[in-house]
Amino acid sequence: MSSTFTMSATRGRSGRPKPRRIAREQSRQPLQPTLFHKVAEWTREPTPTDRARQRRVWVAFDEGAVAFAEADDTGSYMGVWCADEFWKHFADRLNDDHVRWLTPLLARFATRQDIKQDLLREYAARHDGAEPPTAVLPLAV
Repeated sequence: MSSTFTMSATRGRSGRPKPRRIAREQSRQPLQPTLFHKVAEWTREPTPTDRARQRRVWVAFDEGAVAFAEADDTGSYMGVWCADEFWKHFADRLNDDHVRWLTPLLARFATRQDIKQDLLREYAARHDGAEPPTAVLPLAV
């Protein structure tokens, strides 16, 4: 069974929107193959107020979407948001030193600016000229 993620009206304990997994058959919107670039992945030491150990950020430039994933000792979580909603609720999650370079770019993306070339150039500069990994995921748009 194919599935996708969509925004739910419910909120998590932090007050942030919670993604809700839905089956393809339950989706009222058609699923569209969407190209995501994995632009960040890092491991961190958890704090008393933030237990996440691993985080990942994927960007779908053409759709204006950001996928964010994190994992802690109890499981892993992922959601896809419009860039402005991601920025509004999750910008504080980009506070680790090795991903701060991404902050100004995603702030611009949240205002619907085209950041693709700037982000890919910055990523390549930080990864020995490599391009970010990509994945095509079904997304209800």
